[in-house]
Amino acid sequence: MRVCLCTLLLIGTTCVYADKLEKYKAFADTIRKNVWAMDLPQFKNTNIPSKYKNESAVIVASYRDVSVAQKSHLNLLTVINLSFKMKRNIISSDLNRVCIHINDQAALKKYSEFDFISYYQRYRLGWSEKVQHVLGVRVIKPDGTIREVSTDDYVNTAEGKNDKEKGQKLAVPGLAVGDNIDIFTYEEKKFEEHTMEPFIISYQEEYPMLWKKVHCTLDKDLTSQYRTLNGAPDFKQSTDEDKNIILDAEVTNVETTNPDLWYHQLEHSPMTILNIQGKRLKGEFIPPSSKSKGLHANPKAKDIQDDALEFYRVATLDYFGNLELRKYCKAAKKQFPNITDRADYIYDLLCFTYAKDRITDASLRRFAYNLQLRLLQAGIKKTRIGITTLDGCEPIDQLSVYANGVPFLYLKEGERYYSWCPSINIAGELRADMQGRKAILQPENSKEAKKDYPVFVLPASKAEDNQSAYTLKTKIENGTELAINHEHRATGTIREQLGTEILTLKDVYDSYLDRMTDAKPFTEALGKRKAEAEQQTLDKAKEEQQEWLKDLVKSYWDNTPKNIRDCKIVSVGSSKKNRNLTYTANYSMEGMVKKAGRNLIISTGKLLGGMLKVEGQERHRTADIDMISPRQTIWNIEIALPEGYKVSADALEQLHKNVTNECGSFVSKASTADGKLLINVVRTYNHKHEPAANWDKLLRIIDATNEFTNIQTVIKM
Repeated sequence: MRVCLCTLLLIGTTCVYADKLEKYKAFADTIRKNVWAMDLPQFKNTNIPSKYKNESAVIVASYRDVSVAQKSHLNLLTVINLSFKMKRNIISSDLNRVCIHINDQAALKKYSEFDFISYYQRYRLGWSEKVQHVLGVRVIKPDGTIREVSTDDYVNTAEGKNDKEKGQKLAVPGLAVGDNIDIFTYEEKKFEEHTMEPFIISYQEEYPMLWKKVHCTLDKDLTSQYRTLNGAPDFKQSTDEDKNIILDAEVTNVETTNPDLWYHQLEHSPMTILNIQGKRLKGEFIPPSSKSKGLHANPKAKDIQDDALEFYRVATLDYFGNLELRKYCKAAKKQFPNITDRADYIYDLLCFTYAKDRITDASLRRFAYNLQLRLLQAGIKKTRIGITTLDGCEPIDQLSVYANGVPFLYLKEGERYYSWCPSINIAGELRADMQGRKAILQPENSKEAKKDYPVFVLPASKAEDNQSAYTLKTKIENGTELAINHEHRATGTIREQLGTEILTLKDVYDSYLDRMTDAKPFTEALGKRKAEAEQQTLDKAKEEQQEWLKDLVKSYWDNTPKNIRDCKIVSVGSSKKNRNLTYTANYSMEGMVKKAGRNLIISTGKLLGGMLKVEGQERHRTADIDMISPRQTIWNIEIALPEGYKVSADALEQLHKNVTNECGSFVSKASTADGKLLINVVRTYNHKHEPAANWDKLLRIIDATNEFTNIQTVIKM
């Protein structure tokens, strides 16, 4: 009986799964038929201007069609219970169609294969989201012949849990350099009692673009806000026969392109952010600026800033932590008479408590408010919440979506700023993607709230604050190998970035133990019972960390190291006394030493590891440069010389380089002492942002680094 029941359940599940696939296939076929039938002659253009012959690819035509509507329906469960509640649905469709001319092998490789999610579903208490994606591909030969890639070429991939997600892969047969590839993606979303993500519309891409058109149809009963950024064209506005909002924009012959390296598109490229907001959505925050339905073109930044401030006021949940947290905050009044020292301690205390309670995401958007509460308990009243945006988002004085605003805490005493970091930050250090960003402070009274908020710039660190220092101690083994003891020390923004990759929650917790009152070891923080159950999880995390560290060592080199071992975290760097996140490893590198008669040739330059190379079209840049932060990379290299071997003065001189300009520097020195060749290299980038006019100066530093990696040093008997 049990076997029969299981068989019936399996058959039923298979039938439901097959039915879903059939419905999706019919939906996708209809979409493809409709898209290919569109009258867009620009997509048939095969005449590419000769001035673009050296570009990897050219966008011949691009078309974006966005449609959003709202519908209401009775909730079946409430009908059964005779409560008759209405559910509000927002339905959106987003068509992205682009025709690309393939000019070289790099573009051919990029567009010869696609991988996408065909549908997925998400449910939460009170809301749901159902999404379907369709991909269509046609190849257009130089003679104008059009061939659609058959749906038989689409390969289904493994579905997600409970069949809530389905993927497909597609290889494009017959595509060649000189062809045009006509691609579209269509996304249909159905939201129930849930808001939607904004639409980001770009008028500048990675390749030159001959033509682009954007068309939007928006429900008149929704609130539609949009902001044009960085010179994006404004929409032409109209209405259809149902009084829905119609928006149209068009650009031609866009020669400027988006660089792949060090570039934030939303901060420089012409773009439009279109934000659609439903009303009376159950359990959802409704921004005050969107309570008036219809179209809001380029709203005042203050209106959206007020939305952000209101959202964090009503939506932030206090984190109470353990019962002793309040007691420790009060005790800090006597323990730390100096206000900044006390505030730093409370910051550490809150981060420590989060780690103790196994909270890996304290929520960037809640932390500042919870810290403010704890500082108040510690007798620190002169604090204010501030709002900024992160790198890669629009600046705060052009805020387009309230959720892009991110809170931080400002302490008037000592002009200090505090923010949550997903890895680890020292108290008073702003996370990297906040540094140097425009910001505002929450108004202190109703009079201030009526005025525009003064915009100021958050402090930024200096290059020497953000170091990545490598110490490589090497000796020659087996004739042609170098045995290497590898130490990597990171501070500031580099520590933050590295910590996200390699630290476990236990590492973070343990780093605070020496300055926390009555702190227990990590495994005992939740009690002995839970500690035993958790040990298996900790062991697994330690094993994974070993793999992370090995991967990090591999990523340092162009070639794979041999026998990586003894990987360990030496220090976490969460305190002002020790700001260094440090790990070490041992391994060997083959092919680093060659024999030349009695002499040896060592690839000394390659000890700097794999380097960024800027080649081809990337060397010609007209866009400004955005980096993670000012920063400094230091290499201290020791090579133990075999007995009887020496380095000539000429060989040492070859290792001395100096390229310095206003953007930074590359400086290397070398000497010998105690039977060792000692090499010190320092590369510095002085600024987080550079104007395009300084690109050639940055290239000199990048090129100098690459040239150094080619140096070989002859040591003689």
